Amino acid sequence: MMKPAILVALALAPSALGCNEFPGWHTQTRARTAAFLGGAGPRLPHAPVRAGSVCPAMQTQSAVQDPPRFNDVKLALTGVVTRAERQAMMITSRAARLANMPPAAAAGIPAMSAGLRAATWAEVTVGHGVNCRKVLDEHLGQPALHRAVIDQIHRATLEAVAQPWSMQELVFSPAEVKELRNMAETSYLDGQRKMTKLGQLLAARVMSSGYECRSMVTGESGADTEEFRISQVVPLEGLNGNVGSLDLAQQQLQGLKVGQVMGGWKEAGIVDHSVEFEALESNEQHGVVKVLTHARPGAELWRFIANSVFDIKYAEMGATAEGHHSMFEIKILVESLSQADLLHRDLRLIHFKDSELIGLHVPVSDASRSVELVSQTKSHRKSKIVWQGIGMSIQVQTLDEHYIESELSTMAVRAQEEARREDVCQELERRVSLFKFSRDLLHWLFASSSMRHPPSSDRITVKLSS
Repeated sequence: MMKPAILVALALAPSALGCNEFPGWHTQTRARTAAFLGGAGPRLPHAPVRAGSVCPAMQTQSAVQDPPRFNDVKLALTGVVTRAERQAMMITSRAARLANMPPAAAAGIPAMSAGLRAATWAEVTVGHGVNCRKVLDEHLGQPALHRAVIDQIHRATLEAVAQPWSMQELVFSPAEVKELRNMAETSYLDGQRKMTKLGQLLAARVMSSGYECRSMVTGESGADTEEFRISQVVPLEGLNGNVGSLDLAQQQLQGLKVGQVMGGWKEAGIVDHSVEFEALESNEQHGVVKVLTHARPGAELWRFIANSVFDIKYAEMGATAEGHHSMFEIKILVESLSQADLLHRDLRLIHFKDSELIGLHVPVSDASRSVELVSQTKSHRKSKIVWQGIGMSIQVQTLDEHYIESELSTMAVRAQEEARREDVCQELERRVSLFKFSRDLLHWLFASSSMRHPPSSDRITVKLSS
């Protein structure tokens, strides 16, 4: 039965949200509609699991303090895919039905399809179709402390594969772990701000007729099945400071409380946030209609790193070209295919004039003047770039392509592929202890608030120094 729409109320005056009137506001409240996406589960190569190959279960963590590792995305909403969470470390009920299915052939996959340099595609086999890249993308895990920890885990994994009889030990101090978690949060805030500013620089360059800025935020009511969306026009002067999509979302929801079905009020929480720049008039030269900037949730950093370290080749995993998104993504929407192809080619070289940077209050430096191109994928018109030390992806799409991608049916298919991918990963964790250990450790370091009981495996132990 459909739940009644939630009540949204402003507990503070409109000025608390950064505006005195609401002509640019558009609020949508949606009750999640469960739609089970069926389908046969993934099938893995059959091989006996030797005793002791499964690492000890990770500690049971508080659902309030530590977000669960797995998301159940098999439900589809009206325009929103659910984030309903499974119990931590849960093994899917379909695991018992998994049987012989060879890994998808790796031949013919272009080196740039994952947004990585060709050198990073040299791999070693871990087992059951799981491969570990020998060389990681040089911009993965910025700043330096992130990279040092990631390299330490990566080296330990490679050595465990090369010398399975040896036992290794990783030692972290509580101070190092705390600093790492604080730095991860700080770098995420810096990244979403630079992503928003780069999106504005691109919009100002290709929208000669001018543009309007709009902040989009998806909030949650506190109930398990309720989400809502708010769109607000942001004055361009509001972007002069060091402001990003998350900062704007927090301003929008400041003082906003949501009425609960069973009574009472609760402050709204942020589920997702983005900023879009829309052209005021048609642009004949480039045909750009919108520039969209979107940051993945900071809690997904550990999963993004794990997907960059390991490569899994199974047909059930869906499109491999989509497996290595950046944490920060920019989309440029144009009118025609020819304009999209031309703009994608032009992204090979992006250089900003000092006047462009000064006009948008961007500090002038060599890092801000030039955008470094890491790789390009022609089939999806994706460019992986680095700007001011932050890795991002830029994708050029036509309006038709974007609207098809945004349709509920397309989102449902994508959710089904994501659910299958998670099913495969969970089953592989049960069979490949090194794969499970690495993902557990990355989650413990970047997404947990606990300092107790770090995960270990039968080949690698982790200790906290006093």
